[in-house]
Amino acid sequence: MKLTITIQPGHVAHHAKVGKSDFNSFHELANFLNATGTGAEIAKLLLQATSAAEQAAEMLVEEGFKPVKAVSPESPEILAIYAQYPRKVARPAALKAIVRAIQRIKKERNVDPYEWLFDRTTEYAEVAQFTDPEYIPHPATWYNQERYNDALTPEVSKPAEHLFR
Repeated sequence: MKLTITIQPGHVAHHAKVGKSDFNSFHELANFLNATGTGAEIAKLLLQATSAAEQAAEMLVEEGFKPVKAVSPESPEILAIYAQYPRKVARPAALKAIVRAIQRIKKERNVDPYEWLFDRTTEYAEVAQFTDPEYIPHPATWYNQERYNDALTPEVSKPAEHLFR
């Protein structure tokens, strides 16, 4: 049996799967268990859990908690940040790295993380335009290593070709 409870303020979603039967709520599952006579005690516990989850969700709303918005790698904001990066390779890894960067920035800075990272990426792209593409890190590397926090100067971004002449 697989049970899933998703709690969001103002809404509790339940899903249960027993064998090949899907139930869209614990109420449906409880009725099924009662009807078959095999799980009256389980049905009672499920109904109690449902009620408790709904009460918890209401209390969270009353306390002023806001639901955490999941960041999708395919969201327009993430794709816009990726579009600014000067090297387009390993797109799936890059999008996941951007999502993780957004989550870190949310925790560490009191700014709009999308706007801030977009601006930093744009600034880096302007500096990196003078760099041989071979020396521009893959986007996943740049975001995972938090290089958006580094100073963005042409000297940092340019390869040291002048040393080998």
